[in-house]
Amino acid sequence: MVEKLPAEQPDGSYYGILLNFMQVLEVRPGFAKYGADAFFDKQGKLLKIQRGDNTYTKSDKEWEYVKLCFRGSLQTKVTAVDHLLGIHITVANYLTTSSREQLPVNHPLRRLIKPFTFRTVSINFGAGRALFWPNGMLQRAYALSTAGMKQTWEFGLKHFVYNTFPNRIAKQNIDTIELPFHKDGMDYWTIVFNFVNAYVDLYYTDDANLTSDKDAVNFWTYVSTVSPSPLPDLTKKSLKDFIAECIFLVSSMHNHLGTIAEYVSDPAFCPSAWVEGEYCAPPGNAVRLALIMTATGFTQPAITEDFSHILLDNAAKALARKFSADCFELIKVIDVRNTARAHPFQSFNPKTMEMAVSI
Repeated sequence: MVEKLPAEQPDGSYYGILLNFMQVLEVRPGFAKYGADAFFDKQGKLLKIQRGDNTYTKSDKEWEYVKLCFRGSLQTKVTAVDHLLGIHITVANYLTTSSREQLPVNHPLRRLIKPFTFRTVSINFGAGRALFWPNGMLQRAYALSTAGMKQTWEFGLKHFVYNTFPNRIAKQNIDTIELPFHKDGMDYWTIVFNFVNAYVDLYYTDDANLTSDKDAVNFWTYVSTVSPSPLPDLTKKSLKDFIAECIFLVSSMHNHLGTIAEYVSDPAFCPSAWVEGEYCAPPGNAVRLALIMTATGFTQPAITEDFSHILLDNAAKALARKFSADCFELIKVIDVRNTARAHPFQSFNPKTMEMAVSI
């Protein structure tokens, strides 16, 4: 979400997290509008926040309040758009339906995808009933009106862009500091991609071999049709990138985006809704958000668990066991890195990661 600005600004602003667009989202009467842009220097230090047409720095008396507005807007966007709509309803949903509806039970691609879509149907059904319905728990915890909820979903679908993790972090253009998000994320991405790369090579020798598989073509046609962002033509490379990215998203990025309970537990730090000028969420909104956090803490199989029994042959099973072993090795690496970090970063640590989306 953070990205390098087109040019360094006179005050030293070099990076930005730009959420002022959320000002257009309709909220219920009495609530403050979402939306604010935060600007950082080359070392990642916060310099200013723009909220609407006004810009604030630490010398302004409103500084603590606008920081609250930014944090609340950030967690709202992350929860509603990136996590629920992006990971659950787009990636996990379509990965599940495409594999189950287009691939036979014993197709190697279906077997590859199966562990990473475990229980997704049940989980998304529950999320749909509890969170997505008008006047459901999500809307009641946040400030959005029914029209604002519709705006949020429309915005998310319109602005989703399909990209692999390496391409996404390259687009951020972070060139003065090293982020654990990038370092740990690339290590986990490499493990996932190497697994998918070797697995696809087991069953398809070249592009012609792949495109002659009617079921694989049907799978790709389906996901290309339902994806809110265009996908490339079917090749071995595009298939590997797509499946690796989907596995990466439903495991590690779901972990990154969904593990926010410690931030939202204080309604004065990261509120889901607030009244203009007040420094804390109203009790009702805070309690409803806490209930959502409590109701979405059920566990799934860990990413480190052995899923080789799902796969079709010994060669594929060996790749699954190597994937698990690589994840265990990454735990050691990240644990060591975290001893030297001011704040331990666990989003891509396999010891905290589940194999598929959870609720």
